Amino acid sequence: MQALVQSLGGNPFTAANTAIYLQNLDYMQGMMGLASVITVPLVVGVVFKGETMAALGAMNSVMGKYAGDKGGATAQQVSSDLAAKHEFEGHEQEAYARGELQKFGIKSPRGASAVQTLDSIYSEGEKYGQAGGALAAGSKMYNGDMSAFANAKVGAGMGHGMESTAADVGSGTALLGAINKDPGSLNDFALQSGTDAISSYAATAAKGRTSLEHPEYDREAQVNAAKTMANDSLVKSVRTAKGLQDSMDYNADGTIRDGKEFDKYALGTEVGSRIQANKTMGVGLWAKGKSEATMENEMMDIQRTGEMGVASEVAKGRGFKNGKYRGDIDAFERDSKDIEKSKSDSMHGQARGVRANYDHGKNPNIYDRNAAYGEKSKQQTLDEKITKQDGEDASVAIDVGEASLKASSQKGTLKEQQKILKDALKDGKLHGNNINDAMEDLASVNTASQFGGQVGAAGKMTKETREKMQAAMKKS
Repeated sequence: MQALVQSLGGNPFTAANTAIYLQNLDYMQGMMGLASVITVPLVVGVVFKGETMAALGAMNSVMGKYAGDKGGATAQQVSSDLAAKHEFEGHEQEAYARGELQKFGIKSPRGASAVQTLDSIYSEGEKYGQAGGALAAGSKMYNGDMSAFANAKVGAGMGHGMESTAADVGSGTALLGAINKDPGSLNDFALQSGTDAISSYAATAAKGRTSLEHPEYDREAQVNAAKTMANDSLVKSVRTAKGLQDSMDYNADGTIRDGKEFDKYALGTEVGSRIQANKTMGVGLWAKGKSEATMENEMMDIQRTGEMGVASEVAKGRGFKNGKYRGDIDAFERDSKDIEKSKSDSMHGQARGVRANYDHGKNPNIYDRNAAYGEKSKQQTLDEKITKQDGEDASVAIDVGEASLKASSQKGTLKEQQKILKDALKDGKLHGNNINDAMEDLASVNTASQFGGQVGAAGKMTKETREKMQAAMKKS
């Protein structure tokens, strides 16, 4: 093709040279375009058995030129599978077409199948329908001047032709440039085109077989699914775009809104993608070297985790509905704010205490040691208590009885103390306006008396006695 361009004076796009250039371009596309060969069964082969088999044979012939043993075998296997499918479908389609023709009282011409006849009728009807619609629209647009309408149609046809030609020329130029840079890529391109076409055809055939074997995936279901997914995609696209616009990342016309918000969004997108990629790599590290049996067991654990999560969410929702909140989301939100604030404040206060306890790194093991002590002391003490008190239930009963006695004793003691304080206030033995004042006065007297006694005892203690007491305290 490079020689061709040179032979045309380096400019294949003149009026005189375009036809020659496109003819050679078509030849090149014919050599490379295995997809064109595969397209035949897609358009015609679904109804014409004979042409289907011919197209499949052509596909194998052309693919054999580029594919190795493995690729050839795959194409042959796909071809055989599709041929069997079309054999079955051909009978069904012929019966359907025959029934449709009978409705109109039409018989197929000699040598033509019912499918061919019906297809011809539909094709001609579509052409006439399009022509009629165009004529009606043109007559209305040009106020009945069909000559003006005809000229406009010719101009439009030329425009479409020029547009199509320009697109072909542009694609051809780009393709030539790519081939000149890497001549060996031509075979690679041809092979991949065929592979893509076979993959697409095999996928379509698989859908067809599934729709026949599973009625829930028939044509109507597929059409409804396509419309649903299209609408869902549209809604998500528009709403997502609206969110991006409202977040001040993009303008309403879709252009980028330069500024801090977009800079944050762009950087967040980049870093978020990086984080996600590293998480995925982490999963790979975790899975590396595990046997398939181990992976299956651990994937079951993942399923159980998902099941537990759903069960937990259901339980939370049910508790919110049937518990104290009775489904009052405003009350729940208000309480949640207070709880979260208390958690934040508690964490801040706890952190200050933790830093003080560590004493700037001078006591690094304080929490490890204290936690170990607390855990061992608590559990061993409880275990000993439960053992000595003949089991869990008996130990609980003892605790409850002890608490009851203590509460009764406190109640009786408090009543008696209140009576004595009232009498002391009445007699002027204690000073104050109420029982609380009297209790404070009495406590100060008791503290002074107790402290005075201790000071007096210390004064009477001999030097020898004091030294013995101090030595005993050191040993303990």
